Amino acid sequence: MVPSVWASLGEPTAPVSSVELATSTVFLLASLMGAVLGVVLAWPQGQVLQRYVNRAHWWLPAHAIAWAGGMPIVFWVAGSLPPNPTWQHVVGISLVGLTATGAVVGTIHGAVLLWLLPPR
Repeated sequence: MVPSVWASLGEPTAPVSSVELATSTVFLLASLMGAVLGVVLAWPQGQVLQRYVNRAHWWLPAHAIAWAGGMPIVFWVAGSLPPNPTWQHVVGISLVGLTATGAVVGTIHGAVLLWLLPPR
């Protein structure tokens, strides 16, 4: 939303038509957002993880990859709701979306955490 807000600064407050992005563009931008936010969110976790494992620096790219895969699912769920959904529809779609997002992100996080742990 930031680019559209910046673009509208200083313009008259007349009604503005919205621009629709292609679905592939939305999912690409969602993936990029997930990668960036994944690094931001992983930074403090990585700082703590450094105390316990030698290869903790891999946590940041792993988190970026995990959320780059998970965030398009979140956007798909948000975009798949009909105009006037019932609460059952919202709950059902949300559960499916959250489960799928958790499966993607959790699988990547879990695999990387197992790889980071020292051998026993």
